Amino acid sequence: MRIELGVGVGDVDIAVTKSMSLTLLIADNLSPVSSDSYRFSQHLSYLKAYRAGLDKLAALECQILLTPHPSASNMRTRLQSSTGLTDANGCVMYSQAVK
Repeated sequence: MRIELGVGVGDVDIAVTKSMSLTLLIADNLSPVSSDSYRFSQHLSYLKAYRAGLDKLAALECQILLTPHPSASNMRTRLQSSTGLTDANGCVMYSQAVK
């Protein structure tokens, strides 16, 4: 990502260029929902695959995590912080919150 800021001050132009690379991860909703009669615990292979998916998510490198529900990944709080959306532990925190 390349960010360029240009500011004109009288006859002087100031330009600041900062280059960086960030990993963006868009994670789907991780809340398992079912009908009242369905039990994930009765399907251990599905439960095992779901938990393995959470472990894989936690192991991913992601500096910016986006989720369909902002509260699930503290998106509003991150937007208001001085670092913006960046959070090197976002994937770990999201997967742990679901467990």
